[in-house]
Amino acid sequence: MPASGCIALRTCITGCACSSIACAVNGSAVGNCSLSSLSTSASIPIACGMRGFYGYAPVVPTAVNFSQLYYNGGDGSTCSYSCTKPNCPTTAGDCYCLCTFYNLCVDFSQSPFSYAIMCVRCNGIQTHCCCINYSYFCVNAPFSMTVRAGDGVCIYNYAREFTSQPGGVRSQICISSIVDIVGSYCRGTTCCNICRYTNP
Repeated sequence: MPASGCIALRTCITGCACSSIACAVNGSAVGNCSLSSLSTSASIPIACGMRGFYGYAPVVPTAVNFSQLYYNGGDGSTCSYSCTKPNCPTTAGDCYCLCTFYNLCVDFSQSPFSYAIMCVRCNGIQTHCCCINYSYFCVNAPFSMTVRAGDGVCIYNYAREFTSQPGGVRSQICISSIVDIVGSYCRGTTCCNICRYTNP
């Protein structure tokens, strides 16, 4: 919003950049455009009136993605290695809840030694790990953890098969949501990593 001059609840005033309060707060002039609701959404006291929106800049959530560091499709070792990576610098004291959902499957009937593994490490310390090696068996489960500004969260996926029978092994984890604790965060667009080993 401009620091001075003409502003309006809904309509952009000619010659003023971002002069519509509704567009600045909601991203659109469509919908409820009462000064009371817009002030509440922007955390501006209603007593300030429209003048309280001079210089207003909406808070843009930091998007958290998986940044793929290593992937080869499956070779019996770590075939997927990713880290959570905010799209802009985080602020000291900020933290959020990283909510994930993982899926491990071993689909072979003649595969007593095949396995699928998913491990999570934060600042080099393992915080969670799940491994399966049963034929025709899958594990689907949520996993959540608090991530603080500066934390390094790495996800390791393993998949290995030991049979020529048709089928496959899969280890996958996805970010299901980001829950704000301190700061403003959201789930980004690159939110899954997967390791699979499949025979024809």
